[in-house]
Amino acid sequence: MPDPSRQIADADTKPSKKGPGCGLAIYALLLLVICAVGVLGVLLSTWNLIGSSNQVNPLELQSGSDVAARRLTPMRDAGLIGADELPLAWHDESPDMSGTVSCALTMDAVVRLDKGDARRLAYDEMGSVETLSGAGGQVVLVHPKKDATDQAATEIACRFNPHEGGNRFLRQVQVELLKREQGGG
Repeated sequence: MPDPSRQIADADTKPSKKGPGCGLAIYALLLLVICAVGVLGVLLSTWNLIGSSNQVNPLELQSGSDVAARRLTPMRDAGLIGADELPLAWHDESPDMSGTVSCALTMDAVVRLDKGDARRLAYDEMGSVETLSGAGGQVVLVHPKKDATDQAATEIACRFNPHEGGNRFLRQVQVELLKREQGGG
């Protein structure tokens, strides 16, 4: 018959572990790795946001040399600019940024394309330029001379949202008009 005191002693002893107890350490290490990846992701996202803060808004007034060729294609197709011509300044008003609604300054005219309606007003035919400002932005209006020989010449209105460069566009047109008045154009 087995010894009853021996049975009680066997019940109190815990089974011995064969391997090292690293289950909790591996779990903690896994959590640290996941946390480090998350922190690294936040840091890289922040870095990219800071780095992209000085990039040009796609709808901002741009130099023609900074515009992708595909965005100038509608103006070329309408005959407003030549196949190899780059505008001095260009502004896209189209919601899909396709260039189908845009204004540009060329060497000799202000041009506007509005979904197929092509308008061109040469600097020599311009009478005045003005800007209308409101909460939604501004409109730069270029008026033809009152005695323009081309009766089909109509005013050109270029719309700019806030911070898209409407004032710069206005100043560039004014400078071109001054050049013509002073005989330097």
